[in-house]
Amino acid sequence: MAKSKNILVLMTSPRKDGNTDKLADAFIEGAIENGHIVNKFYASKQKINPCMNCQYCVSHEGMCVQKDSMQEIYDAFNKADVIVLASPLYFHSISAQLKTIIDRFYAVGSYKHFHYEKKESIFLMTCMERDDTIFDQAKSYYHTLLTRAFPWENRGEICVSGLAGERNSIDGHPALKQAKNIGKSL
Repeated sequence: MAKSKNILVLMTSPRKDGNTDKLADAFIEGAIENGHIVNKFYASKQKINPCMNCQYCVSHEGMCVQKDSMQEIYDAFNKADVIVLASPLYFHSISAQLKTIIDRFYAVGSYKHFHYEKKESIFLMTCMERDDTIFDQAKSYYHTLLTRAFPWENRGEICVSGLAGERNSIDGHPALKQAKNIGKSL
């Protein structure tokens, strides 16, 4: 068995047990079966303020001036070997909750001249729209993060379209098995 990894799952849908949450849980199941340690954060249950671009973090070794739920996420982020970004598609992009967290990661690299530690990443999304090209903008943003901001190795992307608005519309979808297999493959 491979060395156990610390995995941070950022669940940014406000719907607990919704389609995005179930997709993330399938990934988590596979990861746990392979002996990995998983930390899952529900962004909608946290108090996370947007970045103020005050630059406090630049002169204070990456410490953010805001004392909110990001402090707990920063700790888990710094310990994580793998970052999972899980978001529903909202108006052609990632959720505002995920964007807020990503913006706040500015503090982590600010005092190191924006050199972030290497990690692995997985991108999970769901939506009601039936056209898979609806994910193009969100995928482009994710790829930009990997090539221009974070030195993360992309370990997989699963974008599931055509789901009804009901919480259980992903049940039985092949993407759940695919997510579990990615979790097992780490």
